[in-house]
Amino acid sequence: MQAWLLFFFGLVSYVLLIVSRQEKLQNLQNQNQLFSQNLNGVLTSIASKLVEQVKVDTVNALQANMEAMNTAVQKNLTTLEDAVKSHIKAIGTAHTHMEKANTKVANYDKHLKTLLDNRMKRSKESISKIFEVDGLKRFFFWAGIVCSILTPIVLIVVFLV
Repeated sequence: MQAWLLFFFGLVSYVLLIVSRQEKLQNLQNQNQLFSQNLNGVLTSIASKLVEQVKVDTVNALQANMEAMNTAVQKNLTTLEDAVKSHIKAIGTAHTHMEKANTKVANYDKHLKTLLDNRMKRSKESISKIFEVDGLKRFFFWAGIVCSILTPIVLIVVFLV
């Protein structure tokens, strides 16, 4: 009778272990999905803000350059060549700043992709670790089956001897 109780309690604990592992797996998958959605939203938001800021800065720089050029032309035609050179330099500087901003956006995008890849790798590793327990579960299952078969045989042999 005690063997059956032990077998029953072993079976119940095994089932509870399976249920808890499945719940943990589901929670990890839900967290991973939420993290991916949040990360995509953040990436989209940051990229759009950076693009808008670059547009505004470029428009402001171009407007300032145009106003300065008109003033220089109206004041004195003799200084036109110097004014054009200074504005070309300012446009080159604005272009340099825009290239730097584009480089920063690309680097940040690479960094975020690396972070996302690392998070996905860790999630896959944790899921694979959960499935490594599957071999242990099989061992305990078959050990329980063997014990449940051997227990009556041992009892019969003990009572017959």
